[in-house]
Amino acid sequence: MNFAVRRPITTYLLLMYPLGWAIVGLLFALRVPVELAVAVANLIGILGPAVLVSYWIGGRDAVRRLFAGVLHWRVGVGWYVFAIVAMPLLTIPVSVITGTLPQSSAGWLGMCGAYLLALLIGGASTNLWEEVAWAGFVQSRLTARHGLIVGAVATGPLFAAQHLPIIVANGGGLGAMVILLLALAVFSVFFRYLIGATLLGTGGSLLIVGILHASSDAAGAAFGMGWQQLVASVVLALGILAYRAVRHQAPNEHAAPVEPAPAPA
Repeated sequence: MNFAVRRPITTYLLLMYPLGWAIVGLLFALRVPVELAVAVANLIGILGPAVLVSYWIGGRDAVRRLFAGVLHWRVGVGWYVFAIVAMPLLTIPVSVITGTLPQSSAGWLGMCGAYLLALLIGGASTNLWEEVAWAGFVQSRLTARHGLIVGAVATGPLFAAQHLPIIVANGGGLGAMVILLLALAVFSVFFRYLIGATLLGTGGSLLIVGILHASSDAAGAAFGMGWQQLVASVVLALGILAYRAVRHQAPNEHAAPVEPAPAPA
């Protein structure tokens, strides 16, 4: 436990990767539907270690602080609109430009319905709790210590590595898998900047961050082929970076972590 107090993020990663990878790999091998497998692996393998390490560091109070951001809902209606609408509005043009917009017999109404359904299911079962761990436990600490930009750069590759079993399950040669993982790591830096800026802007609302993450995944599924939302996140992140510059906000702003940890990771 002393090691966990001194190195909370390192402890979390040492627990999370093997546990999360093993659970999702086993469920994939048992042919459990992907959505269910990811949700179970997320709750046990991703969120579980964050709760455990928080408990080791500060007991029940630390765990309560970790989850406090989930109930932080009084942030203004504008943040809800941003979290729900921004990603699909940028994902759709990417799909149109690349000629990958899905053709649905139900038209736009059907695609919007699919988006909202994926948003609700994904947010409630996976993305919100995923961000309790990544935004609330990992990235908030790195942002507090190193600032918004460096925190996103550091969190991005770590977050991308979580998805390694999905990359392997999709098949392809070793070289293709390595390229895909590296590309995901780069895109994840922009996505984590988007998440970090939202976390700062809302005063630590993991609820809004979870909705934004769910919106990204849902937009990619409903209005693309699963990658268009990554391009959209780059555009949105750069837009926020420019907006913060125009508003003379610190480009590498620091903030207190959602669940404080005085020791370095």
